[in-house]
Amino acid sequence: MRYAQKGGGPTAFDDFRMIYDAKTTTFNRVLGELRPCVDGVTVGEAGELTVSWEQEFRLEVFPDCSGNLEAWRAFVRGGAHHGFPPDTV
Repeated sequence: MRYAQKGGGPTAFDDFRMIYDAKTTTFNRVLGELRPCVDGVTVGEAGELTVSWEQEFRLEVFPDCSGNLEAWRAFVRGGAHHGFPPDTV
């Protein structure tokens, strides 16, 4: 999230022109085309989140800071929200 895309300029973060935004756009497009069905979710004690889905895909997320800040949040369609640390959700 700290690196602007080439030509992003001084307002790159506010304009969503960071390397992160470009990678996320690609990832979202691929997932949108595949429309995968999640078949497993695990959460570790330190907040690591692993989501697996059909076709042998797996996404691993980990908290990148300490303290009482929300590191990630997952939603059950039509249901509860889950996140880490739990008391930030």
